[in-house]
Order: sequence, then structure tokens, then C-alpha cells
Amino acid sequence: MQRRTQRKLGLLPPSPRGVTDVTTLLESAEVSASELRQELKQIFLADTTEISGVWRVPCRFCHGINHQYQYTDAEWRFVEQAATWGELGFPFAAVTNEFNHIVLNHAHAAFQIAREAVKLKETGSQINMQADRKGGGGYSRNAPVNPDCPQCSGLGDTMAYVCDTRRLSEGGKRLYKGVKFKRDGDIEIMTIDRQHIRDMLARDLRVAVERKEINFNFPRTAAEFDEMLSKLPTREIETMIAALVIEGEGYVVKSDAATDVTPADEPQARQGRFQRGN
Repeated sequence: MQRRTQRKLGLLPPSPRGVTDVTTLLESAEVSASELRQELKQIFLADTTEISGVWRVPCRFCHGINHQYQYTDAEWRFVEQAATWGELGFPFAAVTNEFNHIVLNHAHAAFQIAREAVKLKETGSQINMQADRKGGGGYSRNAPVNPDCPQCSGLGDTMAYVCDTRRLSEGGKRLYKGVKFKRDGDIEIMTIDRQHIRDMLARDLRVAVERKEINFNFPRTAAEFDEMLSKLPTREIETMIAALVIEGEGYVVKSDAATDVTPADEPQARQGRFQRGN
């Protein structure tokens, strides 16, 4: 049973006024050091391609019949419908533009050919006009790139993608910062700076810590210490004191001499070095 619960139940004496129990402080903390360290590791190890990236997809000629332009199944039905409208005498305005301009141009060609075929048939002509179906249907970006494609030379088309942020992993969710919509319609994916996270982890693990070295002579007596301080510039005194104060943050004292006090009549002073890091 926790100490706070025990104190509430009267099993422990109350804490003195103005004194906070250490256990109570730890329990009230929302984020511990280990949890924060684990979160930083998740961000650093997250896969950026999980959020956005670039794919190589087959071009429209990779798998088309005779390496001609290949339609998707929906585009194929759209071109056939345009030919039907032309055969029935409907105006081309009945062919609504649902795809890119290339497919629309093909649909317009199929529409005109079907209309001319009807006119030839009415005149008794034996010419059989049919729209060019190009490379057929069945195009899919999920298909592999054809290395023998004469149009793209096996390189395919470049397609940028942005993932569904609802399906990100825990690391991806922490790495993802947001999205910015620009006036030209483009979007910018914003993520946390992984280099900054790397530097934070390096400092936490004491890896590649910047080393600082301060060399000075230890005084032997109090009088020598006062004399040394009187001769040193204020900036050097502050640097020396700061190095001693923040020893727990990575400054370690390394001395080439013994740890005992040098006698006052010994001419040579003990040398010492302050180095940051281990």
C-alpha cells in the first residue's frame, strides 16, 4: 500500500507542516525521466517514410497493349460511354469531364469517330470506323514497373504520397507535428526536428559530449589562494567556480598528483585539470 494512502487511512502520522513527502512528489509527477527518455527514443527511431515519401509507380505505357496508353477500368468505361453518346447523336456536352485532360481528349476522339461512323453507315458506306482503344484497361499504380517499357525506360513515374495519420505507429504519431496547406494547393508535412532529438539523447547518454578543459595550479595555503584570486581576471574566476559548481553535470576532476596536501615549503604546486565528460 502506498504511503499516501496509508496516511489518508491514519496508518501513518501526518507530515509536518511545510514538509512534503518525497514519495508524494514522485506520485504526483505526470511524466518521469524514464518515460520522457522513452518518448525521445520513439521519435528518434520513427520511420519518416511512414508519414510521407516517394514511390516509383508504372507509367501508363508499362503494361498497355503494344505499350500504348493504358486506362484504369473507370477511365475505360468513360471513353466507351463517350463513344456511345456520339453514336446516339447526343452533344459532346453530355460527356462530363471526370478525369485528366489526356483521357478527356481520348473520349472526345471516340465521340467524334462514333458520330462519323453513324453518318457513313447512313450513306451505305462499308467503311467500319471504330475508336482506338489504345492500351486497354486495367492500369494500377500497385503494379510493378516494367523494366522493358520503351516509354519510361524502366524508371516508371514518380509519385509523392502522404499517409493516413490515423494509422501511424506510436513513434510516427510523436514524430508527426502537423500539416500546412499553402495557397497554391500544395501541402507541407511538418515533423519534429530529429537532429535536435538526437542531440538531446546524446547529452543524456553522455555520447559525443563537448569537452572543456581548464588548467590551473592548486594553491598550497590560504594566502596563496587569496593571492591567486587577486591576480586572476574576473572572467577566469567565474569559469573556475562554474566548473566546480556543475561538476555533477559532467565535469570531472582529474589530477596528475596525489590527493594529499602538498607541504607549504615544497616549491612545485600540484597541477589539476577539469574536463567535461568521462
